[in-house]
Amino acid sequence: MKSIAIVGAALFLSVNLMFAQENKDVNQKTVIKKVVTKDTTVQTKVTKETDTEVGVVVVEGNEKEDQNANVVTMKSDDKQVVVDAVSEDTNNSALRKDIEAKKKMELEASIIAEKEKAKREKA
Repeated sequence: MKSIAIVGAALFLSVNLMFAQENKDVNQKTVIKKVVTKDTTVQTKVTKETDTEVGVVVVEGNEKEDQNANVVTMKSDDKQVVVDAVSEDTNNSALRKDIEAKKKMELEASIIAEKEKAKREKA
């Protein structure tokens, strides 16, 4: 029983030492941009840009000390459109219609006033 425990411990340590030879360093930078354009329609676009740099330190799999380490870096850029929506701004469109109606009424009143002024000048 004692020998089985010793063999199990030795096996466990040797497996851990084999996987301890690689070290990863991950740098990730995420930028989220939100652009909103308002008029009668509201356009919303949210984009997520991710820059990832993974550095892996690789050491030879032997028992030597003070080994030269090789650093392998991999870069990846990812751009995703999270939200791309267009919606109607009812308040703004209602205000715009009211302004257009007032301008039209003022224009018609101005035309009528000019016609009456022209009639008076003829007579």
